[in-house]
Amino acid sequence: MQTLPTMTNQSLFPGLKSILNNSELKTFEKMIMIVIKVYQAEYGDVFPDYDTIAAAGGMSKRKAQYVVKDLTERKLIEKKPRFKKLVDGTEKQTSNQYKIAEEANIFEELNTLPVDAQSAHDASVGTACASHAPYSSGFNNQESLDLYPSTELKEEEEELYITRERMKESEKYAQYADVYTKMINDQQTGLLSYKQVEFLDCCSLYNLPACLVNEIYLHVNSAIQNNHIFSIRRTFKKFAERLAAKKIDTPAPWFATTFFNENLKVITEIQLERAVFAS
Repeated sequence: MQTLPTMTNQSLFPGLKSILNNSELKTFEKMIMIVIKVYQAEYGDVFPDYDTIAAAGGMSKRKAQYVVKDLTERKLIEKKPRFKKLVDGTEKQTSNQYKIAEEANIFEELNTLPVDAQSAHDASVGTACASHAPYSSGFNNQESLDLYPSTELKEEEEELYITRERMKESEKYAQYADVYTKMINDQQTGLLSYKQVEFLDCCSLYNLPACLVNEIYLHVNSAIQNNHIFSIRRTFKKFAERLAAKKIDTPAPWFATTFFNENLKVITEIQLERAVFAS
């Protein structure tokens, strides 16, 4: 059962601002923490996979894995594996739960520690690399700490990864090649976002013809990124049912209108859940 969201917008925005203003964090580290923060506020329990984190954070899956590893080792985020019990009694890991370490202001604590204490803190993480120490730890070779090898991919590696992943995506969504190409151009990160993936997966699930999907996308291309992911699934379910019953005269406009309405319903449901939880 999904845990109800535990944050309101009033408490979310200061958290996001503190992440953005923190000079101790690199760009991709900030993006990862923002993605987790937003998911935590919206869904309560945060179980996104690396593909989702990478797409939402505008980076490759490999880079997302490295950044999450570093943030976890530095105790800036908590990562707990989730397991599913199989028929034979064994357990299989299905995903990870992520949470921003909010019990205290970690960065303020680190900045108030003496140099030796800070070094000891990082040594407890289990790494012998000085590059994992905080920037403010007072090392003479401060410039050498500006690079995290595990979070910086070479440009050619990044391009190779994106090329491989795009080939997989283009093969998977070959039936909707025109829409896929438009999505890639709209996204401008080289890969699809998780909401675009959801849209195309629903098209495949209900076996919608490419010509119809092309027409629908023209009506909802910007809404896909802005609307809640749950509204995508709900809209396709209703659309497929009514389409099969031949109760839709103008499919694309009907889809766009229903998409808008379903998004409002999802947002309202989330707000009501938050109000109940807060009361």
